[in-house]
Amino acid sequence: MYALVRRDSSVIEILRDPIDRRERIFTREEDAREYADKLNVLIAQGPKWEIEKY
Repeated sequence: MYALVRRDSSVIEILRDPIDRRERIFTREEDAREYADKLNVLIAQGPKWEIEKY
């Protein structure tokens, strides 16, 4: 299981589902990597999404 996480100073943010606010967990690392890449393209500056084993 894998989660998308980003860190900014001392704040750690875990990607959550926008509807029910539960943590978005991926069963395959490849799926998590693909989703992180899509999100990171939209971020001009600041912390990027990283994959962590959950």
